[in-house]
Amino acid sequence: DLSAVGEFNVFVFGDYSGLMDVGGRVAAGGRVSATGFSVALAHPGGAALVAGGDATMTSGTIHGDAWAGGALSLTWVDVKGTRHDHALPLSFSEAQATLEALSDRLASLAPTGTATDIGTLDAPQLRLAGLDPALNVFEVPGATLSGLKALQIQVPVGATTVVNVTGATWAVHDFAFFGADAGRVLFNARDATSIQAWSIGFQGSLLAPRATVFFENGAWDGQVVAAAMSGNGEVHWVPFLGNVPCEPAPASPVSVMACSSGRTGPDGSPVLLVLMVAWLIVRRRSASLRAGA
Repeated sequence: DLSAVGEFNVFVFGDYSGLMDVGGRVAAGGRVSATGFSVALAHPGGAALVAGGDATMTSGTIHGDAWAGGALSLTWVDVKGTRHDHALPLSFSEAQATLEALSDRLASLAPTGTATDIGTLDAPQLRLAGLDPALNVFEVPGATLSGLKALQIQVPVGATTVVNVTGATWAVHDFAFFGADAGRVLFNARDATSIQAWSIGFQGSLLAPRATVFFENGAWDGQVVAAAMSGNGEVHWVPFLGNVPCEPAPASPVSVMACSSGRTGPDGSPVLLVLMVAWLIVRRRSASLRAGA
């Protein structure tokens, strides 16, 4: 059932510290720490929280099952599903390899749209404009993104937008998004090692498999894939509903699912969820655990 894939709101390969409010499900390959938190309220059930290491959490609610490869240390935590410690339903190494490959493929796409400076010296703004009804690709240096006060995206309704952000480090704060359909915008940061965001309402999903993300005092509408994450910023359950090409053709069914889900959105268009490969692995591992029980 491919409609079950892509269920993670945040998926990181290392630690996630400072988690406060994530509307969808969370998976972290390392440790998870949180105080005064909520997980998966907007998308409850299933593996709502997966920690590869220890999960140390106080005063909060997990709206589904809680898994930890280490110890589940939960104090005044309401778990709406079941608890599983010293066990994992997925392979983070498999997911990491596939998502890094996807990021590399997207970074190799040639830009199809234009990036135009439309701001002033005091209030720099960037307009990304494309005409393709299916897919529009842009390339923006991280240094340019870091200095903006506003980002405007102009593409046909229903089109997917991929913004390849170059550079190892960048930071975004105190600026506005205009014209963005958060569910169809993907920021791909293949080379990033450090990304900071604060005091911002971020619109779009992020694929940054080699980056540590710091997100504080803001709201993020989209899915987040990173090497590690920290900060108390809210992440809202806005799944990526875009469609991107798979080139070269993937060699395995798992890779195929990382590029095309076979689902359709409310308007009948194809659906791609960046994190679907991780959910397929969850389902596979869960079936194996049940068979071995």
